[in-house]
Amino acid sequence: MSIRRSNRFKRLYPKRLEKAVWSIRSIGKLSNRTNYVYEDKEVDKILSTLMFELKAAISKFGKGTVEDRFKRYLEIDFKQLNVIKQTDPELYDYIIDKLERNGGGNLLEHYLKESLTDEKESEDLNRIKGELYRSSETIRQLKNTMRRVEETMNEMDGYMKKVGSTVLMDEQIRQLKKQYNK
Repeated sequence: MSIRRSNRFKRLYPKRLEKAVWSIRSIGKLSNRTNYVYEDKEVDKILSTLMFELKAAISKFGKGTVEDRFKRYLEIDFKQLNVIKQTDPELYDYIIDKLERNGGGNLLEHYLKESLTDEKESEDLNRIKGELYRSSETIRQLKNTMRRVEETMNEMDGYMKKVGSTVLMDEQIRQLKKQYNK
């Protein structure tokens, strides 16, 4: 039952996400003042509606502790802030200035430090997992190599027994010939 629901989710979300991104980009094209005339109230309505719906969707996916959900919100906001830094540096500087003046800078600084620590721990954990996987692969390969060596040795042992008995028989035949030839 849950596999079907998981498969249905995996089938539907890419299409819905693609439609949502296309719609948002389409709304963004309305910002072109050479093609459109609009008032700030209309822009505020568009942006606040989009942000509200987006935040509502984020909270619907929320699970875990309150702190986990809060971190998810912050991570999304910081990703957005990073995009703003790249696309509109002036706005980015203004936001940072406002946050610092209103005490939000400490929140930013604390979160960024915590995120870097979490990322470092996550990187370390992923590195360790990778090393464990590579080690288990090496062990598996060594076991396979040892199994093949053992099989080859058994084959050689059988061959040596045959050769050894042939050599022994040849030696016995030579001794018998010597005895009869005397």
